Amino acid sequence: MPESGTVARGLPYNVFWDVDDARESVEKMVASSNVFYPGHDRPFRVEEDHIHYLHGPDNIHVVDSTEGGGSASLTFTVHAERAVNIDIVQKPR
Repeated sequence: MPESGTVARGLPYNVFWDVDDARESVEKMVASSNVFYPGHDRPFRVEEDHIHYLHGPDNIHVVDSTEGGGSASLTFTVHAERAVNIDIVQKPR
């Protein structure tokens, strides 16, 4: 289970071999548990088809100031809508 979007989509964002096997694997995980500690996301709980993060914010905001008086800012938001990649051979795009 790479991230919460896997549950929302019913597929991980990268499927390396067989789409049906990947979908079945996700279904088995969701049927057997409701709390997940994924490799590429924050821990989350699935309750009645809704995803709830166990702790932490919905997004991460990083702010850094530079010596010249300017500042840099970055916000990263976790989305469940990441596109599914079902290419059998994974390659950089």
